[in-house]
Amino acid sequence: MQHTQNIIEYLNHDIGAAKCWVQSTPNAPINFPESKWKNILKRRAINLDKVYDALFINRAPQEEVASLRGHKIVFKQSSEVKKGVETSGEWESTWRVMVKATTFVFSHHQSELEKYGAFIGIKFQRREVGGHQHVFTFVKGVHVAIRGGSMSSLLNHKIHKEYAELSLAPDGIE
Repeated sequence: MQHTQNIIEYLNHDIGAAKCWVQSTPNAPINFPESKWKNILKRRAINLDKVYDALFINRAPQEEVASLRGHKIVFKQSSEVKKGVETSGEWESTWRVMVKATTFVFSHHQSELEKYGAFIGIKFQRREVGGHQHVFTFVKGVHVAIRGGSMSSLLNHKIHKEYAELSLAPDGIE
């Protein structure tokens, strides 16, 4: 925990420079959304729904053109699509991208993040697809409870037990 705090203090002296360093370093993950680096650098919880949307939903704005008395009118629809992670596969692929980005800055957390990803993967495997929403609820609860890792570990069994009782038990084997 102290190692993480030291890195955070160092990076937060000039968060803009730290973000620039991350984005310009040749071995930095190239597919992590630029807009999400600040959360990693400040060790804030990362919303996987937003990371997923930034990574996988690339739709150009749609335009409709109409004419009115010789004038061209262009109607643009927003390209912003609010989809988010909806399947275990989407969660796992987005998690892997987030782990690469996080461990680029905080390499000492790699084992914890990989173990947690495997742990959640098992939660998905133990449920019918219709019950995956319970796993998403569990994950969000755990992430809120640990506050981006500043309050506790993703592997905190006490927090897992508390959120499992609230969100997982109705349809799964625990």
